[in-house]
Amino acid sequence: MNAKEFNKYKTALYKKYGAVLTDLSHEVKVLTPFGTLYISAEWSPKIKVANIHSRLEGNVNKFVEVTGFEVNKYNNKYNFYFSSPLDCLDELEKYLFNISGEKE
Repeated sequence: MNAKEFNKYKTALYKKYGAVLTDLSHEVKVLTPFGTLYISAEWSPKIKVANIHSRLEGNVNKFVEVTGFEVNKYNNKYNFYFSSPLDCLDELEKYLFNISGEKE
């Protein structure tokens, strides 16, 4: 998978979960039951690393309690790193689903 294909799928996931572009071209924001979550996801084929960076402005304690994610309480960030872009996209979808407050 190249970076262009990764970005196409990432954008589709953002739209599916109602993410909105921010002033930063690589970042979106998602309104969650816990507050506003800022997310960026990237795939760098040259160095073979995919990542999801996120930062929550809101109720971090409730976010941790409900999602189980261990947020850095110093800067309210939670980041993921992958060697596979497909694994990154799968995790991005799971993450967006979990933070949206939707139930299966």
